[in-house]
Amino acid sequence: MNRTGNRMSVIAQKITVGILGFALFGSVLAVGYVDASRRDAERRLAEFKPKLTPELAQGRAVFEKYSCVVCHGPDGKGALPNFNAQPGGKTPGLDKVCVTYTQQELKDKIRNGVPTVERADPNGPPPPLHMPPFKDAISDGELDQLVNYLFALMPAKDKDAW
Repeated sequence: MNRTGNRMSVIAQKITVGILGFALFGSVLAVGYVDASRRDAERRLAEFKPKLTPELAQGRAVFEKYSCVVCHGPDGKGALPNFNAQPGGKTPGLDKVCVTYTQQELKDKIRNGVPTVERADPNGPPPPLHMPPFKDAISDGELDQLVNYLFALMPAKDKDAW
C-alpha cells in the first residue's frame, strides 16, 4: 500500500507540473500578445506623423505626454478593447470630437474625466476602462494645445461630409 501511495503522489506531481506548464505557456502567450500590441501601437504612432503646424505639434506632444495615445490610439480613432462598453466595446475615438463637443465642453470632459462608461449590456459588469480626471495634472496652456490638436484630427474629407 505504501508503494501505491507513493505512486499516486508521483502521478499527482506530474499532473501538477503539467498544469503549471500550461499556465506558464498561457502567461508567455499573454505577455507576447500585450508586447506585440504595444509594439504595433508604437509602429502606428511612428507611421501616423502627419505634417503639423508647430502649435498642433505641441498639442500632439501633450497627447503623448499624458498617455492619451495608449487608450485612444496614435491616430485618435480608438484602440483598446473595453469589455461591455458602449459604443462597440472599445475606447472611443477622438478624431471627430469637433462635431460632438465645443472646445469648452471637451476641456471640461478632460478636466473632469469620465468616471463611468455606459454599458453595452446593462446586466453585465461595468467596463474596466474609464478616463481619469486631469484637472490636477494638466495646465491650462497644455489643455488648450491638446484641444486644438484633437479638433484638428478629423480629416478634411470627413469635415466636408459633415
